[in-house]
Amino acid sequence: MLEAIYCDCAIIATPNEGANEIINDNINGLLIEKSDPKKIKERILELLNNHQIMEKISKIGKQKIKETFNWDKSAKIYLHNFNQAPR
Repeated sequence: MLEAIYCDCAIIATPNEGANEIINDNINGLLIEKSDPKKIKERILELLNNHQIMEKISKIGKQKIKETFNWDKSAKIYLHNFNQAPR
């Protein structure tokens, strides 16, 4: 999912541990409650019929990925956790 968002894809997902961490519904992706084919179709058509929304969601999603999931931040968290570990 992260790679797709980084490549400017608008994401449609069901809420789960991974998606809930990344997607804010109607802001940087679209969430549907369950794997409902009709709802998936509606959300896909929503994006295809409104390129402004699709571009906005893609842009905001990519920005969130850049800010939240980057090597500098990951390294700082790893180093912090390493330093907090009992010795």
